[in-house]
Amino acid sequence: MDFSHLQIKPVRFIPFDLGDSLSQKDIDKICDYLDNKHMLKQLDDRSKMILTKQPIVASISGMNDKLDLYLFDTGIGVFVLKDNPMNYKEDIRFVVDFLRDRRNCHRSILEGKYPVSLAIHKVMSELKEVLAKPKKRVRVSSLPDWEYDGLSYVMSIHFGYPSQLKTESLTFTNLPAYLQKGIPIILNPAYLGMNDSLSLDEDKVMKDPDQLSKLLDEMDEEPVDFETRKDILAFMSWASVFVTGNINKLDMQDWILLEVELQHYWYYLYCLESSLPTTLKGVQKSDFTMEQLLIIKLETQRAIEDVQHINGSSIPERYTRILDGLVHSSRILSNANRLLNKLSYWENALKAKQEKRKHVFIQTSEILIFSVAYLQIAPDLYKYFSNPTPLSITALVKTAGLFAVTVCVIIIKNRYR
Repeated sequence: MDFSHLQIKPVRFIPFDLGDSLSQKDIDKICDYLDNKHMLKQLDDRSKMILTKQPIVASISGMNDKLDLYLFDTGIGVFVLKDNPMNYKEDIRFVVDFLRDRRNCHRSILEGKYPVSLAIHKVMSELKEVLAKPKKRVRVSSLPDWEYDGLSYVMSIHFGYPSQLKTESLTFTNLPAYLQKGIPIILNPAYLGMNDSLSLDEDKVMKDPDQLSKLLDEMDEEPVDFETRKDILAFMSWASVFVTGNINKLDMQDWILLEVELQHYWYYLYCLESSLPTTLKGVQKSDFTMEQLLIIKLETQRAIEDVQHINGSSIPERYTRILDGLVHSSRILSNANRLLNKLSYWENALKAKQEKRKHVFIQTSEILIFSVAYLQIAPDLYKYFSNPTPLSITALVKTAGLFAVTVCVIIIKNRYR
């Protein structure tokens, strides 16, 4: 294969949240809306084989079949954008150009400045209007002011096509030097300070090729290839997925389906965690209930179970290794287990809060009952003390003291209960 020129076709995954799980009535409303305004798609047998969940799928109108929507019953949607191809030539500066292009694209999407931004936000807004219910409690991640106007991040898979395609064995070590040095940086862009949240002075790097060459030479690393086919290489990390070689349309669509389902679960867990108070004081002071916490805990456990068994028995064996790589590099299971630990901690805090309220209620009730008992004998006491004598005054002091001591005993007893 000839990699002197490389055409990269990016596929962008843009998740969002509608705020709550979808009932069958909600699903019917959404399908009616999408059928009228856009184009509903039916999942074929191959897609059903790969996807564990069966989402609503639609092609967004006016986007030349480049923008699709996958909407799951959890209320999580994922826009899939088949973006315009980018062309690169064999050059040491390839990785800098590539990372800059990717970062600028992701930022433009999040800031609402990309060509598809208007369509994305319009569909999100109209879907929420379709589902709008008075006083309905929704996840905070579905609110308009959430992070980037309802969006959080963009994840991209980059499919690289060499200038000449041949069916031949392909390995990392027989790639040209600019890719051997560049791909590890693509998988770890923070090394050059060029991930989505950092900004490197690219001009300085571009004007000093020797410095760039030195940085690239330090990356003497061969990444793991997760593709079992001999004519395709697939590399992945937390930051990126890069696939190159003899890729056909079916290959690309299968990758898209695997990533869509993974992004759905990843973002769902992120939204669930965002529904929690962030601190112990927040748990104690908020109106967050044990019922809400247990629902989130159950949904988290279900998500873990689903991710661990994403159609493992029905997908082609080739994709088992790819799926394992996607799950591992996304860190979704470690994030989910961390969330479960947090939920257990918050659960204990809520139990303590409930126990404290229970003690206060019991204590108040006991004092009230004791006070009522005293009030019942008040008329007799009044008659007895209406003509005070040394004996009656002594009795009054003892009665008041007994009342005070009894109240103190009730308080102390409940404090150490």
